[in-house]
Amino acid sequence: MANTIKDQSEILEKMGIAKLNPMQEEACEVIGANANVVLLSPTGTGKTLAFLLPIIELLDMNSKEVQAMILVPSRELAIQIEQVVREMGSPLNFGGESNELWCNGGEALFLKRMIKESADFKTQVGWFTSLISKKESLSKIYKQLDKLKAIYKVIPMSQGNKKSRFIAWKF
Repeated sequence: MANTIKDQSEILEKMGIAKLNPMQEEACEVIGANANVVLLSPTGTGKTLAFLLPIIELLDMNSKEVQAMILVPSRELAIQIEQVVREMGSPLNFGGESNELWCNGGEALFLKRMIKESADFKTQVGWFTSLISKKESLSKIYKQLDKLKAIYKVIPMSQGNKKSRFIAWKF
């Protein structure tokens, strides 16, 4: 196993968490054993921590190479993930405002480009996924997926009045 930054108990103690909830425990186990995982759980259940723990554990603090890249379709989600990483006490560079990536054209253009570029990795990745915040982005995304002859499925999600969806596709 790679050099670990901290063990899980240190991270949880720093964050004031007594123990992981059942979803987080299962997610850590599954993510650690599988290359492709889709994690569905309501807002506020700790998905961010659940997917970050296995990533942090596998990182080599002595490496100067990029070891993990987390792509998200909205600035708000990027900020949320970065805040959790900081709360975990990671000394590694996980971005921040000076390293934010933004895309002219917003979510729809970002996702269209991501889908097009994902075709280059179709033999290495089983399924690609992304969160889609804006319903208005769907028609442009469908057009791009159809053009590339991808198989795809949209899974709606909602919590109270907040509605979003994620899309999964493969070639």
